[in-house]
Amino acid sequence: MAWPPYDYTAKRDVQVNGVVGYRAGDGMYKQVVEDLGLVLGVDVDAARSDLFDRPADTAARTVWVDYALAQDPALTRDEADDLTRADLIRRFPDPNAKPDAKPKPEKALPKP
Repeated sequence: MAWPPYDYTAKRDVQVNGVVGYRAGDGMYKQVVEDLGLVLGVDVDAARSDLFDRPADTAARTVWVDYALAQDPALTRDEADDLTRADLIRRFPDPNAKPDAKPKPEKALPKP
């Protein structure tokens, strides 16, 4: 990890006021990414997995996509865009979720 701990890493050269301000691989802070309107998974990659808190299961799919891209560096924007919100929720379960209090009874098998 680069020091200081940057929030994002540029995937491509990024121009600022007509000149290259950031080269591919350069670290960038969250405020710069927001100010320039850069897109996670297209223009930048998350440099840290703690950029986003896990969204609520009812959060918008776009929020889930950004969370997934920050959690899984191998996941591409195209792959994330192909996943449904339910797929993303299953892929990144809530670590604080309470386990089922009662185990579900198994269905009785029919007699042969």
